[in-house]
Formats: sequence, C-alpha cells, structure tokens
Amino acid sequence: MFKKRERKLFDKARHFEKLGNYKEAIKCYDTILELNEGDADVWNNKGVALDDLGQTKEAIKCYNRALEINLTHPEARSNKEDALSDIRDKQLQELKSLIQETRQLDKAKEKIQNWKDEGYDVSDLEKVIKKSNEEGFDG
Repeated sequence: MFKKRERKLFDKARHFEKLGNYKEAIKCYDTILELNEGDADVWNNKGVALDDLGQTKEAIKCYNRALEINLTHPEARSNKEDALSDIRDKQLQELKSLIQETRQLDKAKEKIQNWKDEGYDVSDLEKVIKKSNEEGFDG
C-alpha cells in the first residue's frame, strides 16, 4: 500500500488527469514508481494517461508491467485489450486508405491513357504518376 508521500503524489496525479493534464499526471506516476516500482495500479494509471495522450504503444508497455506484477489486474487487462483494439482499428483504417489511394491512382493512370489515346500530350501528367509511384500517392 502507499506510504504518505506516495498517496499524495497519487492523489495529485489523479487530480491532474481529471483536469486533462496527462503530462503532469505521468510525472507524478513516474515519481511514485521511482519510490515503488512494484505497484500495478500506478503502472496501469500511467498507461491510461499515456493512452489519453495518444501514446498507445507506451501505454501498452505500462499495462504489461502492471500485469507482470498482478496477472489478474482487471483494469490493466481491459485497458490493454482496448489499446490493442485501438491500434488494430487504426491499422485497418490506414490499410483501407491505402487501398483507396491505389484505386484512385489506377483510375488516374487509366484516365491519362484515355487522353493519350485521344491524341493529347500527357507527358507532364505521366511524370506526376511516375513520381506518385516512386514517393507514394498523396490522395
């Protein structure tokens, strides 16, 4: 359980979280962990604050540490599952976006070929497509 200083820091961290000041909350959690690195609740709460800052991979490391300390920590397990789900959702969205971009690029190539077949000079447009293939399509 917490010593007096750790309890004050923990309460201060929770207060910062309620205010949306996650960076300050993390500083408090880090100070507690310097004093007692074996507290699963602190690791879990630090993970939540990191996740709220969008640092999901770092948050997962904290949840893992909490679970190393307490295999049955329900919040850490749930938070880790949610974070992994968020990562999967982002990966899926990125993949869908890349697929759409590829389709758009294919449509652009087809359109340029049609214009070329109609007799238009499309050499400058072909350079754009070539550059897109080399650098990645911007949408």
